[in-house]
Amino acid sequence: MRCSRITMQKLTGSALSAAMDLYLAVYPAVILARLQMNIKKKMALGSALGIGSVACVVAAYKCTRLPGLASADFSCKSFTGTFPFHKH
Repeated sequence: MRCSRITMQKLTGSALSAAMDLYLAVYPAVILARLQMNIKKKMALGSALGIGSVACVVAAYKCTRLPGLASADFSCKSFTGTFPFHKH
């Protein structure tokens, strides 16, 4: 499959977004580890600030779906589920 230039730009942008989201999710944990505060507060703050890791997972998933958008019929290539009311 040959990727178009636009698809490669989108793929690169999504990969950079995933890397930045991962960095911004891990960085607060490193800073919080150095602070002198109650471990319970550190865990609460770390989990609240670490929710950004979900954005990293979504961006990584987006990277896997982008090459399917380069095809002529991207709706067929990107659909992976079934219709909820479809009877066999």
